[in-house]
Amino acid sequence: MSFMYSDPRLLDKLLAKELNSLSFNDREALSEQLHGVRSLTPTETPEMLNNAFYEFQNEINKKITTLLIQLPDISSSSFLRCELFDIQKSVDRYLSCIDFLVDYFGVFALERPLFLDDLNKEEHKLLKEGQVQLMPSRDRSGRRVVVFLGSYGYGYSHMNRFRIIMYMMGQVASDDVCTQKNGLVVTYSRHSTNTVREIVEYGPHQTECNRWIDSVPVRISAFHCFLPDDITRGMILNMIGKRTRLITRIHTVRGITETEYLLRCFGIHTDDFPVTNTGSVKTKNLRKWIRQRTTLENQQRNAGSNILAPHNQIVGIECPDLNSVLIRNGGPAWDHPGNIKFRSILIRREREREHQKTRPQKNQFLNSIIQESWANGLRFLSYVDENEWYVEITDYNILRTKVFQALRDQSARRKRLTKATATATATANNDNDSMNPIGPIRSSSLVHHYNVSHDSSTNLFTGLDNNTSPTGCFLNFKKQKL
Repeated sequence: MSFMYSDPRLLDKLLAKELNSLSFNDREALSEQLHGVRSLTPTETPEMLNNAFYEFQNEINKKITTLLIQLPDISSSSFLRCELFDIQKSVDRYLSCIDFLVDYFGVFALERPLFLDDLNKEEHKLLKEGQVQLMPSRDRSGRRVVVFLGSYGYGYSHMNRFRIIMYMMGQVASDDVCTQKNGLVVTYSRHSTNTVREIVEYGPHQTECNRWIDSVPVRISAFHCFLPDDITRGMILNMIGKRTRLITRIHTVRGITETEYLLRCFGIHTDDFPVTNTGSVKTKNLRKWIRQRTTLENQQRNAGSNILAPHNQIVGIECPDLNSVLIRNGGPAWDHPGNIKFRSILIRREREREHQKTRPQKNQFLNSIIQESWANGLRFLSYVDENEWYVEITDYNILRTKVFQALRDQSARRKRLTKATATATATANNDNDSMNPIGPIRSSSLVHHYNVSHDSSTNLFTGLDNNTSPTGCFLNFKKQKL
C-alpha cells in the first residue's frame, strides 16, 4: 500500500467512497457511536454469552490443533465484544493477538497479564514523556480515552512504541468492561507540521500499525485527529486501515483552545486533557496513573503467588465508571454522573424522612434508598488516599452510614436554601414597599423555590467543614439518630 498524503483530493475521494459503500442506517449508527450517544454492542444475556463462549471455544479448538501453543491469559469476552459477537472475526483477532504478543513480548505474555515492569528502561522513559496517556476520566458514554500527542515515539524503535500501546490499550483499557462494550476513544493531537525525516521514519510502520489494530482486544469506536496539515492527515489515515477510518474525524485546528472545544462537542471532558494552553504536556495525572498501576499489579502478583490469599481481596479502581457514586473529600465527585443520579434520588425522597417516626420505619426508609440506588445501577466507591484509588463499599453497615450522612446533608442544604430564599424574597418585598407611593403591598404567602445548590459545607460529595475530623467523611454520625 502506498502513501496517499501527496494528493489530498485522492484521500477525500477514498473516504467518500468508503462511507458511501455503507447503508444510511450504518452511517448513522457509526456517527452516533462517534459522538458517544449510541453503542453498537448487542444486548447481552446469560444465555447469549454462554452460547457465544461455547462457539468461540469450538472455533479455537479447530484452529489450534496442537497443545504446544499456550493460549493467552486474556478473557475471550473482550474479543467477542470487540467484534460485536461475530465468532469468526473474534477468533481471527484472538489468533492475531497471540502472534503479536509472542513477537513483541515473548511466550510469557501468553501465560499471564502484561505488567508495567515488562517494559524496558527505554520504554519507561518514553512512557514518562507523556506523549501517550490514558485519561483519568471517561466520555459521555463511559468509554476510556487515550491521547496521543505530537510525534509519539519519534527517536525510538517501533518495538518500543507498540509495546507501550499494547500494554496501555490491550491490557489496561481492555480490562474495563464498559470499554469492552462501548469501545475506546482515541485522540491524536499535533499542532506542528511533520518533518520529512519523521514521515520517512513512520512510513515503513504503516503495515505494522494495521497489524496492531487487528490484534488489540478492544474496539476503537472513535478516532479524533487534530492536525495542522494534509501531510500528517494522509499518513495517519493510511496507517489505521479502512475499519478505523470509518469512525475517524479529522479536525484542522490552530491551537489547544479549538481542540478542547471540539472534544467537548463529542462528549469528551477536557479538564483532564494533558496539554496546557501553551502547548506543554501535562504529566501529573500520568505519574499518578503509573503509581496506581504499580500498586495494583504488585497486589495482583502477591495474590497470584500466595495460595492463602483471600479471593475477595480489595481491588483498586483507578477510573470509576459513570454509575459509580464517589465518596471522597473534594475532587471531581460533585459533577460525576453517578453522584448526580444519586443526588436526584436524595432530593426527591428527602422530605419523606419527616414522616418516619419510629426507628424501624427510619431504618426501612434508609434501606429503600439504597435499594433504589442499586436498582438504578449505582454502586458506591470510597476514595483511599494512600493508594490514590477507589474501592467499592461492600460492608452494608458502612454503606448505610454513608447514605445516612448524605441524606442528612441534603436536608441541611434544603433548609439553608429555604431560609435564604425567604430572606431574599422578604428583602425584595420591603424594598418594593419603600419605593411604592401607594403604600406597602401585603402578601398572604411567600413562594419558595427549591433549587440544587453547590454548597459544600457538609456535603459528602465535595468535602466537610474545616472543623470536622481530618481523617475523612462521616465521623460525627454517632450523635445522629435515624
